Amino acid sequence: MHSGIKIGIVLLVLIIAAIAGMAVTGFCPPAGPWPQPPWCSGPGQAPGLSSLPFVQQSAYGESPAVSAGTKMAVPIEVSVPATPDTVTLTLNG
Repeated sequence: MHSGIKIGIVLLVLIIAAIAGMAVTGFCPPAGPWPQPPWCSGPGQAPGLSSLPFVQQSAYGESPAVSAGTKMAVPIEVSVPATPDTVTLTLNG
C-alpha cells in the first residue's frame, strides 16, 4: 500500500479517537467559527434547543414561541459563589 494512503488512514483514526476522547471526558473546544460538539452548549442555550420545532429567531437569539399561559419547562443554569447556606432562586417576583 502506498505510504500516503497509510498516513491518511492513521490521521483519520487519530481524529476519530480524539473526538471520541473529547466526548467521553466532556471536553469542549474553545468557541470559534466552527460548530460546537453536541455535548457542549453555549452560554444560555440548552443542548439541542435549536432542533425543537417551536424555536424562533429573534433580535435576542433563539426563543420558544408558544401561546400565552402555556406552561413550559425551561432549563436554566445559575452560578453562585460557594456557600454553606441554602440558595433560593425566585423568578417573576
